Amino acid sequence: MPAPFEPNDRATGGSAGAIVPGTLAGSSPFDLPAFQSAPASLGATTTSSQQQSGFSIWHLLRYKWTILGVCLPVAAVSAAATWLLIVPQYKASAEIRVRPIIPRLVFKTEDNGLIPLYQSYLNTQVSVIRSPTVFQRVLEQPEVQGTAWYKQPQPTIGPQLTTMERLRNGLSVKPRARTEVIDVSMTADRANDAAVIVNAVLDEYVKYVRETAEQDDDLLYRKLTEEHNTLRDQIEGRERIVERLRKELGTSEPEKLVSQKRMRLDEIEAQIKVLDREMGTLRWQEGQLEAAMKEQASSSTTQAATQPANSTHFESDPEWRRLAAAIKSAEHQVKVSSDRLGSAHPRMIELTRNVELAKELLAEREAQLRAQAETQGGWTVPVAGGERSIAQELEAVRRRIGALQHDYDLVQRDLKLERENFTKTFETTQVFAKETEDIQHRQGLYETVRDRLAQKQMERNVPGSITILATAFPPSEPYNDRRVLLTIGSVFLGLCAGLGLALIRTTTSQSIHELQDVPRTVSAPFLGQLPLIRDRQLEDPEELVVQGEYLRMARTALLQRLDGKHGNTILVTSSDPGSGKTTVSTLLAESLAQCGKKVLLVDADLRKPSVSERLGIRLSPGLIETLKGEISDAEAIVRTDTERLSVIPAGQGWHGNEPELLANGALATCLERWRKDYDIVLLDSSPVLPVADARILARHTDGTIMVVREGHCRRADVVDALAHLVTAGARLMGTIFIGSLRRGGYKSSYYHYPYESPASGD
Repeated sequence: MPAPFEPNDRATGGSAGAIVPGTLAGSSPFDLPAFQSAPASLGATTTSSQQQSGFSIWHLLRYKWTILGVCLPVAAVSAAATWLLIVPQYKASAEIRVRPIIPRLVFKTEDNGLIPLYQSYLNTQVSVIRSPTVFQRVLEQPEVQGTAWYKQPQPTIGPQLTTMERLRNGLSVKPRARTEVIDVSMTADRANDAAVIVNAVLDEYVKYVRETAEQDDDLLYRKLTEEHNTLRDQIEGRERIVERLRKELGTSEPEKLVSQKRMRLDEIEAQIKVLDREMGTLRWQEGQLEAAMKEQASSSTTQAATQPANSTHFESDPEWRRLAAAIKSAEHQVKVSSDRLGSAHPRMIELTRNVELAKELLAEREAQLRAQAETQGGWTVPVAGGERSIAQELEAVRRRIGALQHDYDLVQRDLKLERENFTKTFETTQVFAKETEDIQHRQGLYETVRDRLAQKQMERNVPGSITILATAFPPSEPYNDRRVLLTIGSVFLGLCAGLGLALIRTTTSQSIHELQDVPRTVSAPFLGQLPLIRDRQLEDPEELVVQGEYLRMARTALLQRLDGKHGNTILVTSSDPGSGKTTVSTLLAESLAQCGKKVLLVDADLRKPSVSERLGIRLSPGLIETLKGEISDAEAIVRTDTERLSVIPAGQGWHGNEPELLANGALATCLERWRKDYDIVLLDSSPVLPVADARILARHTDGTIMVVREGHCRRADVVDALAHLVTAGARLMGTIFIGSLRRGGYKSSYYHYPYESPASGD
């Protein structure tokens, strides 16, 4: 039983029954009407807990067992897989120093001093360390072959990697920024294996670098020695050739010998030119004489008598021929010299004047011959000691030509021999000069190679620039052990999976779980909330106190809705069975009676009556008998221990047709009688959805209260029930929510404070 209440509800808890308007779930085709009779001021007194309608962590905590049930298996399986499948890796590291300067002993060579492009050289050493040659040597070491890493079997699933590929993937070689150091590290399942492999890599790398350097030095030294011997032999051979050529030439200065032979050739060529000119002149004279001779032979005496006085034969005159030959010779000299000297040269001017003078002399001789021909009446050829004929002159010219031809042939033979001698001498001189120059060049190379050999012999034993700074040792702890972190991640993954499933259930669930769900689902005033007591056999007195206070708040909200009117009939129902409507009906009836209202509680749930059992009264006779007219109201009404509270039980005699008793008008008649005798008539009816009783009763009452229970009622069911009530013509006075008090409300100790007068303070 609830704790006793104060009679004045309006003075103590008027704000508890605030009306919270909501909206229907989208699945209902009906629009519920707003209640115009609700006081406007009630909407402004909504409590903060009732105003909250958004998603919060409390929604997820409804499914705490779902979260825990998913989180634990997922976390356990993930953590177990982490510790079983992930093998800890151990990392062993070493350091190599590559100095940028190679020291020198005495000489500065290309093999010592500052290393050009040092950064590229350093990166090249990284490639050398990771080269297949070094790796192959490492894998051939007995210490490496004895490690568990080397004996590790190939995985049955995944790529099949060779031992060299596994070594390349596990070995890390990186130059340290802005230093001369190269870091070499190896990760393996065992610490000792990693250290053994890294030290083997260092040893084989140093050996390989030294062997390569020695091979290069030996190869270069052999090449230099071979080149030294070759150059020496070549120089000696060239010197023998030069000595032989010097003996052939007969002089140690072949250039002077070539110059002398060149001058001799020029002299012979000049003689040939003179002979050519003389022979040309004689051949011209020969032609002129032959022409004159033919003309003289063909001419008759009469032709000679009638011949004009000015007709002369200059060609038969030796003086004229000499002058003509002089003109030809002078013109030839002009022609030859013009190609070499030019027209403005003094020699050319002199030769040109000689040509002009020769022409003037020839013109004077022609004038003399014409005058002689006119006075003597004919032409004669003068000869030494007298005049001779043209035939004699022609014969003399031909003999001169023969002599000149013989001289010409002799000079030509001398020229040919001289040219052959000159060519041979010139070629020999060229070979001599070439061999001499080659000897000088090879002597310079010989000196350079000899010096280079001496430098290599001196510098080949200088230490190199690569040294090992620190060798690897087995690490004591795993490198980058992520198992703990992955275990934490497994727990987080399980938690996320559980929260995700809880979120899905929260967003997809149609059940009403708490007070905040009611305003979002039901478009109706909110009368109040009652705490959910799951086991009435173990009722806690403090829970009953809290229940009583919340019941007083709901009662106050209901009285505000009734607005002091007399004879109100109120139907209490729910969407589905088991929602707690009978509990609300009995508790609300007792609370109304205790506050001074005359209340009649009618058990209208004819199919499953439970009011009689809850209040401990008889079941029959009751409502069924009253509606049938078998008994009067006085016989049906039962007085309770609570003052001003009367009850009409359901009665007996259920045969399946009793629902028609609710619709045939008998109930309306009874309600009219009960209105006159009671302030409030409460009807506890059947649920709305399973049967039609509540819909029939709702249209005969002044208002209907919908009871919604946490975790039991579904949103769609509540909305459908409200829609059916509205369709039946019911007037919804509000909803009462039965659920756990998770948030909001007063502290439990507050309910035991005594009431004080307003003057005593807050």
